[in-house]
Amino acid sequence: MTGYVFTDTDGDGTMNGVEAGRSGVTVTAYIGTSTLYATAKSDAAGKYTFTLPTPAPGSGTTYSIGCAQVSGCYPTTTLLHTGLVLTGVALSGYHFGFGTFSSTRFSGYPATAMIATDLWENDGSGTTPNTRGDHDIVYVSSILGLSFWAYVTNNWTAGGTPFSSTSHLTVGASATPYSLIADTLRKGSSPRAIDLLVGTTGSNNIEVWGRTGSSLPSSALRRIGTADAGRTLALATLDCSGGTQLDLLVGTRSSTGRGTVEVWQSDDATSPGYSRQETYPSAASVPGSRMGEAQQIVLADMDRDGDKDMVIATSTGTYSGEVIVLDNIGRTNGSRFRYRNMITLSTDNPKTLAVTDVDGDGYPDIVLGTKTSTTAGRILVYRNTHTTSTWTYTASQSFSAPGAVLSMAAADLGGSSSADIAVGYVTNTSSGTGGVRIFYNVGGAISTTSVDPSAGTVTKQVVALTTGNFNYSSNPSTAGPYRTDLAICWRSSSFLAYFVMYTR
Repeated sequence: MTGYVFTDTDGDGTMNGVEAGRSGVTVTAYIGTSTLYATAKSDAAGKYTFTLPTPAPGSGTTYSIGCAQVSGCYPTTTLLHTGLVLTGVALSGYHFGFGTFSSTRFSGYPATAMIATDLWENDGSGTTPNTRGDHDIVYVSSILGLSFWAYVTNNWTAGGTPFSSTSHLTVGASATPYSLIADTLRKGSSPRAIDLLVGTTGSNNIEVWGRTGSSLPSSALRRIGTADAGRTLALATLDCSGGTQLDLLVGTRSSTGRGTVEVWQSDDATSPGYSRQETYPSAASVPGSRMGEAQQIVLADMDRDGDKDMVIATSTGTYSGEVIVLDNIGRTNGSRFRYRNMITLSTDNPKTLAVTDVDGDGYPDIVLGTKTSTTAGRILVYRNTHTTSTWTYTASQSFSAPGAVLSMAAADLGGSSSADIAVGYVTNTSSGTGGVRIFYNVGGAISTTSVDPSAGTVTKQVVALTTGNFNYSSNPSTAGPYRTDLAICWRSSSFLAYFVMYTR
């Protein structure tokens, strides 16, 4: 059996006559999909060769060929060719392609939270909002006693470099910001025009920044507050009241180890107002009528009934937490969400949460990035083993992260079409060392080995990251779907950070 490991310069997943091979990359042959049979290194031309025994007729034995990841690169083909049947005839053509991440960066302030969203097209002109789709960066920060959200416009043009010419503007927040999301909240707004929600602390800990036409807001449309006046650590939007506009889901830290999630209903006005409708707990019959600090909220259709359910990652102690799953059952008070399951973590604080179909069975699984100490953490995967009568989540993977996980995102960053996991982490809180890694989905599981998209150039803690498309229509130049890119914020000091975009 032969194949090549190659540099996929056009990113199409096919080796053509001008693309060069990659030497010295480890390729592994497996019996089935996991029993190691042999390893080899690609030669100077990128070629690998295995001599494999032909199985006995009728045995059903198949082989797989897997490839190691390459630092600073993303796979353009699968990393594991499976189901190979050997009949005594030579097989060839099972190649492994890799593209190289392009990167660009700009300086800013250490982000507490960061998102990628399309603020407007041909950024800064304000003429035709959102007619295309190149993403800009929005983040929140607090330095030297100043609290604010900031946006950085992409100004990408075909053939150019994303963020090569940026407009970096800051807008004041009323208190220390902890969370940030973007969505279209207003009736009659321009197509895809984006409003912002900023979570702060104190009596007015939810800030609604409404878009006016093609202009970004300079003052908050609304400032409202949760009952506990705590830190708003998590935000989400969902029509959970049956109106014409989106309602708000707000997760807080009320006190150490305790928090809530509140539902705020939109009044469906052109400039919407919001009123508190329910608080979890005690709504939804959460066991013990208690909840830890609501650190992240993710909405996903966990039972495939067409409605988005709510998954909440909570902190109950320094290194403990719970993940609570609530079923979306309606649009009225007392009948919105119902408790379904809780994952209890006794030695991990689930700082980050992603919900994605890891194993390809059609049901979303739960992925956690945790802290087990100030400098260590884990990646935990819970498989959704849903049945009609029970909602169960089975621990399927647990392995060490490169450090304490500070940020995480799930997105297809290369290889198979399944979502991969990108994490930012810290390894020393005194020196601030850390980095970023991508754990690719290989064969329906998150690989326990990772790739550094920076190829070793980022060695400081990555406090925030997000995914988006920063070079719309550049790669490929034809119509979509387009490749998802990665953006990170690494902290240089208490008042300086660098934002790096890794594009494909």
